[in-house]
Amino acid sequence: MPSEPGQRAAVLAILPSARAAAASLPAAGCSAPDVKVSAPAWSAADGAVNATVEATAPAGEILACASALSVIRSSLDGLVVPSSVATRLNTVVGVTVSTATGVRGVPASLTFDAQAQEPGKPITDAPVLQALLADQAVTRIDVRPAMVSWNVPDWSRAESSWRTVGRLTADKRPLSLSLDAPSDRLDTLTYTPAPGVTTGLLADLKGRPGVVGAFMTRDTLIVETTDRPTLRSVLDALPDAITLAELRAVGADGPLRMHGAIPEIRRLHPLAYAASRPGAKIAVRTDSPFLLEVTWPVEQGQAKPGGSSTDP
Repeated sequence: MPSEPGQRAAVLAILPSARAAAASLPAAGCSAPDVKVSAPAWSAADGAVNATVEATAPAGEILACASALSVIRSSLDGLVVPSSVATRLNTVVGVTVSTATGVRGVPASLTFDAQAQEPGKPITDAPVLQALLADQAVTRIDVRPAMVSWNVPDWSRAESSWRTVGRLTADKRPLSLSLDAPSDRLDTLTYTPAPGVTTGLLADLKGRPGVVGAFMTRDTLIVETTDRPTLRSVLDALPDAITLAELRAVGADGPLRMHGAIPEIRRLHPLAYAASRPGAKIAVRTDSPFLLEVTWPVEQGQAKPGGSSTDP
């Protein structure tokens, strides 16, 4: 039991309902997992203290245990937290159910808001978890409201689960897929909901010949190719609705980077090619006063000619 007043109050608030839920676990098909009620060592951004429930369940019973624990309904009435500790206690309870050994040795965890679940109804993310557990290529699973992440040996065996989870989450949740096997492609495929970008688009891009990697950093779509002709074909295929993208060519003909909204990149990319010569480093940034930046290759001993220009 935490000694700090706010955390102690949070644990006491949820303890009765957690005990009741844990008592019903055997009848729900969940054989006595290890259940822990705790309060994190930090408070939420709004100053409230959070309380959480963590359970370790047998691999084949993770959904049954999660459904049983979803009946948790904590009451914080009458509990007082000193204002110097926290503004209030959160009534939203996070529940995490993890497998003890994993299906096929694959560890899996499911985190959900118990109070957002309807009593007697399946856990909202059950289809996502079931789909990943059923995929023989998946090696690690973490399903949370903020992100769904999993591991797969290589892209050839990852594409199916990527498209399935994208469909099940309706492209409204961040996804992160890590590839375990060494590859000439980037080892992580990430997705964040953004205008014009879908999980299917990322999968299509990643499967294109000449594409080194396709992923997202926050709300920016990033595509890297082995050469400039492939980059042009990628640009032709991207929808105008994409408001932030970075397209990179990293081939022997010189690095090329174009950053901004797709319509603006499409309008300005002829400028980059017009300025190009073999080995030149070129950057087009549509959201900057410097629309075009060119660094010419130099011979050893020559002065560096430079140049950036606001009016190329």
